Amino acid sequence: MVRNRGFSLVELLVALAIMSFTLIIMTQGYSFFMQRWGNELGNFDASAKNTKSLIMAKRLIEGIYPFIIRDEENNPIIFFEGDDEGLVAVSTRSLFSGGLPTIFRLSINQAEDFSYQLIYEEHPAKVGEAFTHLSQRRTFSKKVVLIEQLDYVQFSYFGFENIDEKNNVSPKRWWTSFNALNRNIMPERLSVKLGLSGKEQNLQVKLTEFDSRVMVQFSESF
Repeated sequence: MVRNRGFSLVELLVALAIMSFTLIIMTQGYSFFMQRWGNELGNFDASAKNTKSLIMAKRLIEGIYPFIIRDEENNPIIFFEGDDEGLVAVSTRSLFSGGLPTIFRLSINQAEDFSYQLIYEEHPAKVGEAFTHLSQRRTFSKKVVLIEQLDYVQFSYFGFENIDEKNNVSPKRWWTSFNALNRNIMPERLSVKLGLSGKEQNLQVKLTEFDSRVMVQFSESF
């Protein structure tokens, strides 16, 4: 006659120890996987957001064109001012005003953690409200942070020193500041260098070519 034999106390303890060890390994493995997944997902979301913002900034800059207004003495001038920390210009593309030409400003702001932010501000365009004179009030009431957690941001401008140098076919160069109000000419290219996650992104855009004959026609129209 065969008798059924159960587990001994030692066998039961060994089985429980093996199960406990297996559960500990599985729990730690799952925790590591979830943490890694969260980090990778967070990095992906941040990268996707920054890529979208870079495309948006490039699109805004590509819409910049030589917008002519009048100064205090009623002389025609080109509205464009830029230095190594930002620029103010008129673009055919905007974030808040649809297809209307809009005055916008790109600038740098340093956050509390000493990283930098690229800020976009816009003077909302209104139908029937034309920007014709430098003395007109400009209120940048629309504001958004395009990119944050930047190591650095630097603007530069490529072109002739002024309209006379262009007529004399002098060499072009890169400038850390470019004031078209005084130069009577637009830069030909605009570069924005951004330090992002230890890497440099160089956003370089070719601007709308300026025809100096437009300025003459504008002067003669009054």
